[in-house]
Amino acid sequence: YAFYIKGVEVGRGELKAGHFLAMEGGAVTGQIEGTPTKEPAFGLPAIWITAHDRERAEMLGYTVVDASTVLATHITELIHGHAHEMLNRQEVQTLLDMVSKTQPKLVDELIPNVLNLGGVQKVLQGLLRERVSIRDMTTILETMADFAKVVKQPQQLVELVRQSLSRSLVTRYLEEDGSLRALVLGADAENMINEAIVDGEYGSYLSLAPRSAGLFLNQLRGQVEKVATQVVQPVIITGARARPFVKQATEPTIPHLVVLSQNEIPSNIQIYSLGTVAFS
Repeated sequence: YAFYIKGVEVGRGELKAGHFLAMEGGAVTGQIEGTPTKEPAFGLPAIWITAHDRERAEMLGYTVVDASTVLATHITELIHGHAHEMLNRQEVQTLLDMVSKTQPKLVDELIPNVLNLGGVQKVLQGLLRERVSIRDMTTILETMADFAKVVKQPQQLVELVRQSLSRSLVTRYLEEDGSLRALVLGADAENMINEAIVDGEYGSYLSLAPRSAGLFLNQLRGQVEKVATQVVQPVIITGARARPFVKQATEPTIPHLVVLSQNEIPSNIQIYSLGTVAFS
């Protein structure tokens, strides 16, 4: 099967009818026979096994799912990863119409006097690009209404909205005791990023020398690999100005790394550092 967005393929996979997919969910106590493959959503090593071997695989510690679950998981992951591409102006208008039913003043204040429909779309797309939920439209629109008169760049509005959504933004990455375990961007690396930010008329961008970018990404990748066994989701904490550019730099090679700024973490959240990412 293949998955297309606007006529362009964004993912594909292969299912084995009548079989189950077995993945190592941690420490397994034995090996099983089957057809080696890769789980399509995350590219993890897996094995197609028959229904006869399912119970034994589960006893040995494998996570076993049926073919329909493999397909559903892959589609869900692709939708999450490409939601920003699928959000068009008509869907944004539909969201605004829903908010207008209960809070008409909020929408009237924002559109079109402060921000046009395209501006709202760009902010929502910026949030979805990093898998930030846009369910709390009230907070999102109120933040835009508060700042859009003086902040014209969608990129900056996205960062301000993220800060307003800080509690819901961080909650999914917390440990059972309510703390946040994360990597921290070192001062030297942060200074390097900040000095490489170029502010232009149509937005800011990162202009980092290839050698510096390579060294930084190698350091970061090494740290992420070290903490992968300690946390389900690797997170790095940066300063507010550097945050979007660190995400931009890491997206191609470490796409699942979550980048949070210090301003996005509520003051009552205890942070435990898993390591400092330095530039050297």
